Amino acid sequence: MTSIRPEPPLSRGIETIRERVSSWPRALVSRGAPAPESAILALQAAAGVPLPPDYIALQRLYGGLDLRGERILDPSESLDALAEAREAGLPILPIATDQDGNLKCYALDDPELPVVDFDSQTHMTVPWFRTISTFVLTSLDLLAQRFDTKGRPRRLGRAQDGASQERVAIEIHLQYEPESAYGLLELANWHRRYASPELTIRAYRDAADRSRTREQDARLHLRHALYAVEIGRFKEARRALRKTIAVETHAATACLPVADLAAGRRLLAELYDHIGQTRRGVEQRRLATEVIRSSPLAGDLVDPDLERAASRVREAAPPVVSLGQRADARAARVSREPELAGGKSLDTQDEPEGPSRRSAFLDLDEDDAWNLDDTPTPEDP
Repeated sequence: MTSIRPEPPLSRGIETIRERVSSWPRALVSRGAPAPESAILALQAAAGVPLPPDYIALQRLYGGLDLRGERILDPSESLDALAEAREAGLPILPIATDQDGNLKCYALDDPELPVVDFDSQTHMTVPWFRTISTFVLTSLDLLAQRFDTKGRPRRLGRAQDGASQERVAIEIHLQYEPESAYGLLELANWHRRYASPELTIRAYRDAADRSRTREQDARLHLRHALYAVEIGRFKEARRALRKTIAVETHAATACLPVADLAAGRRLLAELYDHIGQTRRGVEQRRLATEVIRSSPLAGDLVDPDLERAASRVREAAPPVVSLGQRADARAARVSREPELAGGKSLDTQDEPEGPSRRSAFLDLDEDDAWNLDDTPTPEDP
């Protein structure tokens, strides 16, 4: 059986958790008895990977731990939940639950064992925290927003209601994990509802830059692209969509549903049509068709946000170009009807972008760097 390393001194995070938990009444923060070494060993052997040191230290202190909404499972509960996950073919080790019944798990297919949120209805996983220590510390800080150390509910003023409380939760997460792609994505979603488009775009960029897995990359770039279309930043959307497709192209396994990938290529085609790059539009539609033909899962439902985004681009007026002209009105028809292009082999990498083709579109897709100054471009009306 796999052995457990000797008990080391408590890490700073676990020591902070021990001090914080001891300051709360047991009626509010319920802690169990220390987990026996045999139970931790059995869970580690079943998981087939060395358990993180902070998880082992937490179990040696408390076993189970209830934080009024977030509950850390003891090793025997995790072992039972692991058996169910294995039967369902899921590479997760459940270690906690929330008040909605969703599981917090170690992602066993990631060597760093990040904590992910597992949705019990959709079976989707979302990166949550890098370690269980930061997960528990964040939960304790959120608890302190609601109760004092005697367990009495705090009175919340107007400034602490609704959106501000949600922002506080995100800021606490980022305080412990400033590089968290998930935390930055939540910040982007918060800005999207309550703040400015500029702040939202920056948070989406930061989240994508800090993502750690190809699956996370693809989803983050796609959400970024959809929001950019929503606010009319079509140049930003093109670049984010190209990053989405690049991740899918190089991934060993698919990150996005087949139908969404095909719809993403069609959306990119609409964005190319919008600026008159019809050959690229033709190529993206051809590749979208190949994706659909090559997969038995192509009949899956398409994300409605993708369909709405494509409609928005189609309905947008072509950009006013530097020569005082608008994009060729025939462009969209040529792209949607490839036979008009003369049947030639179309390679998006070889299309000229300089004066030899259309001098009005000089600043198109020369690189994948973001337009960090947030100033409108000719194709971002």
